[in-house]
Amino acid sequence: MADIDLERAVAVLVFAHRLLTPTEAVEVIRAGRDGHDLADRLVARVGETALLAAVAQELRQGFVDLTAPDTPWRPDDALAARLGVGTLRANHALPVRHTSGQLGVALYNPAAQSDVVSWIRAQAGVEVVPLLAPKFQIDGRLVYMDTAGFADADPGEEPARDASASAPVAATSNPVVEFLDNLLARAVSEGASDVHFLCQADGSLLIRFRVDGQMRRQAVPLRRREAEIIGTLLAKCGDSIDASDRTRPQDGTFHFTAPSGRRIDARLGMLPQSHGPTVVVRLLDPSNINRRLEDMGFATATLEQMRRVVRAPQGSVLFMGPTGSGKTTTLYALLKELPAMDMSIMTAEDPVEYRLPAIGQTQIRTGLGEKSLTFAKALRSILRLDPDVILVGEIRDEETAETAMHAALTGHMVLSTLHAKTAVGAYARLDELAIEPWLAAESLSLAVNQRLVRVVHECATFAPPTDAERTVLARYNLPDLDRVAHPRPGGCGGCNRTGFRGRVAVVEVMEPSEETKSLVAIRAPQADIVAAATASGYTAILDDAFRHVKAGRVPVMELLRVAGAGAI
Repeated sequence: MADIDLERAVAVLVFAHRLLTPTEAVEVIRAGRDGHDLADRLVARVGETALLAAVAQELRQGFVDLTAPDTPWRPDDALAARLGVGTLRANHALPVRHTSGQLGVALYNPAAQSDVVSWIRAQAGVEVVPLLAPKFQIDGRLVYMDTAGFADADPGEEPARDASASAPVAATSNPVVEFLDNLLARAVSEGASDVHFLCQADGSLLIRFRVDGQMRRQAVPLRRREAEIIGTLLAKCGDSIDASDRTRPQDGTFHFTAPSGRRIDARLGMLPQSHGPTVVVRLLDPSNINRRLEDMGFATATLEQMRRVVRAPQGSVLFMGPTGSGKTTTLYALLKELPAMDMSIMTAEDPVEYRLPAIGQTQIRTGLGEKSLTFAKALRSILRLDPDVILVGEIRDEETAETAMHAALTGHMVLSTLHAKTAVGAYARLDELAIEPWLAAESLSLAVNQRLVRVVHECATFAPPTDAERTVLARYNLPDLDRVAHPRPGGCGGCNRTGFRGRVAVVEVMEPSEETKSLVAIRAPQADIVAAATASGYTAILDDAFRHVKAGRVPVMELLRVAGAGAI
């Protein structure tokens, strides 16, 4: 695609449909010029459903979002059963009925599937409206129907199919396999980080996506297939897991192809519980590793501070925050900005989630007796390999902490994560790990406490704060505002009906001053250390979150998520 065509296409998404912010548009255009796949970048930024809706509007083609609660089009299950679910699955076509009674057919490529429309028109005996719909939605609904036991019509009554429709359809003989494939593909399209499978007391299976930190319940086929779904899911891991053994905790890995064509690595964890195994699949989308620090929501001063400290010849940068707070993404983004070809960068991780070019990455292995490779053992080995920068996935024991802090004093830059409630709390945590106060004071260059908060979508409204929102602002001594963002109830197609799209980082950063270091070295009271840090620029994480509220990116109620982050 020529640059002018690319820019025009992105401009339509930005200005006509408001699906991209100007910053996102510039990044997509830059990526396209650098040879990256345009569709892949757009789907990652916008979402397949919103992108197809915009394309349909530009082409003046009817569009249906089958997952939207307010859509007037609903699947016509009776007609689907009469036409034959297997035949419809082979052609990726789903009959839908408008609330007015009009018949339509959801297709992934209406222009190339006119013969399917003609066949359904002939079978139904009425006019049929072709509608563009996401292919994963069409296939997902048809697989659900097939798994639930819908009857097929005469298999001999099939429409003439064009070249694209006659291509082999994978796994049509096993609807459970295809149900899982479509479920995982939809999870990637919706930006899910994890897929949860929970066996319940009544024998049913609860499936949920974690999207932007929130759980979203998913429809499950009729009962009687729950055990088969779990078994098929475990079997995807191949030799990395024993699918027949559900009596002990296990971890496995597998990969699959997303709707956009990119490979997605998945990490599966299984834990036996009273009503059956609970399985969680962590989705490792390689597009996440391409995120830049500028896109994560950091203030300009914070970005400059982190970049300056990480480029120092020695010291340590420690990130605090719970699982899922974006620490790994931020650490990887910092590493990617370093000139890896001109320096030696090594990591010790558990697990290695993403592969980084020109960087030596070590996978931690435990439970193997003398053959185990712990963080401490890996770190000692790395120090013998002349590294400049070392990333330690987590400092969780005394030996790792002492080795990492000494490395930070002897000509190495150490990046790691630590369990503490605040940035200043890093000192107390290091003290619990038996690190001498003088060593903690001299080795810690920067402490960052990070959380993620949800961003309102473009469909949000702006109005004066409600009484409840003013109460929240007052509770945390934050200034009152004239207007704040409110997520639209029910959202729109661009935000998957949630009112939110994506998250941004909120942080508190402490770069210790000489006074702070002196107080830490003599084990001064925590209040004195906080006062010294505040005098040198340390601010509460709630203040950074309020910056996003004031800018209209984040609603007031998201502050409640940050309030438990240990803000001072």
